[in-house]
Amino acid sequence: MIRVGYLRGRSLDDEGASYSETSSYFEYHRRILINNIVLISNRLRNDFRFIGDDGEFSYRMRYRLEIEREVKLRNLSSVPFMKGEMGYDSRFEAINRYRCTTGSSLAFSPLYISK
Repeated sequence: MIRVGYLRGRSLDDEGASYSETSSYFEYHRRILINNIVLISNRLRNDFRFIGDDGEFSYRMRYRLEIEREVKLRNLSSVPFMKGEMGYDSRFEAINRYRCTTGSSLAFSPLYISK
């Protein structure tokens, strides 16, 4: 799956005086089902950013890997997952963000899911 978009953000407490940003992004997602048991998803995202009033250009690249598996118990469905993400920022010329997440989604009915 490919996703393209445009974002605009600013600081809230001073109506954008201390921070503003416009950016466009490009994402590539791939999902692989292994033995009909484990789903592996990866995402590569590039952000092309213009920061502040002077429009200083920078870019970010982020990569995320997610592993999940559905477990069913009677009418209850649980999907435990693990995610890892790291990001490179051209302003710092370094990988400066790491994130690891684990958790589970619970489906109590076809209409109600909790994470």
